[in-house]
Amino acid sequence: MLIRSVLLYGSNVYFKFVTPNQVKRLQVFQNKLLRRILNTPWFVRNNQIHRESDTPETKHFISQSFYKQQLSSNSSENALVPDPVDMLVA
Repeated sequence: MLIRSVLLYGSNVYFKFVTPNQVKRLQVFQNKLLRRILNTPWFVRNNQIHRESDTPETKHFISQSFYKQQLSSNSSENALVPDPVDMLVA
C-alpha cells in the first residue's frame, strides 16, 4: 500500500487526463511489484495474483478513488466543484 500511495498520488485529480497507455504502464509496474513481493512464478496469471492478494487493478482503483472523491465533494456548495455524474468516465 505504501508503493501504491506514491504511484497514484493525486490520481483523482488527473484521472480525466491520463491516457490509456499511461494507465497500462502503471498496471505493468504494479504487476511486476506484486510478483516480486509475493515471489510468484512467471506462469501465474496477473488476474489470479490480484485476486489472491486482494489488490484491485490500477484503472479500477483510480476510477473508484476518483468517484469517491467526487461524491464527497458533491455536498459542497462551491459552484466551481463539478457534478460527479458529469465527471465519470464511461
